[in-house]
Amino acid sequence: MHTLLVKPESETEDYIQVENVIAHVGEFKDFDIVGFTEKELGDSLLNRMENVAAIRLAMNDAVVNIPIHVYGSLDPITSVLYFLAGAEIFDGLTWLRYGYADGFACYYHNYSAREISIEETEEYVRAKTRQDNLGYLLELKNRMQKFFLDSDFNIFGPNAELLSKSYALLQTKNRRI
Repeated sequence: MHTLLVKPESETEDYIQVENVIAHVGEFKDFDIVGFTEKELGDSLLNRMENVAAIRLAMNDAVVNIPIHVYGSLDPITSVLYFLAGAEIFDGLTWLRYGYADGFACYYHNYSAREISIEETEEYVRAKTRQDNLGYLLELKNRMQKFFLDSDFNIFGPNAELLSKSYALLQTKNRRI
């Protein structure tokens, strides 16, 4: 597989130039995946979502049917936000550093107190949290797939309202979504 990782055009820029990326989406056809780092997509979550959506729409228009990969985004909220914007692949290290509970990423000591036990050792807590997170991520993938079929935000449980409002805001920014 061949992945294209799109980076800012110069070392002095912090963000990708979305207009320039869109101008060249037809060239993505030679790749299996196109990727962007989360931080280089924009200066706010909404701006990043807008940029992912703009790139996805341009790729659709150019019949470039490859997934968008957002590097650095693997948590219960931002992964879904980027999914709603048009991304399909997510990765990151939050699943190693935090515990996923009730739709949020929380400090693993807090996760331990809530979900495991305050009596367990650090080593056990880290291993158990990671195991639980993997299960959570599999369930999140299933929820995204189900959402794709029926567009019911309630599938995301406690984050349903946040995600629904965020998606509605994204739609006001880009009527094609």
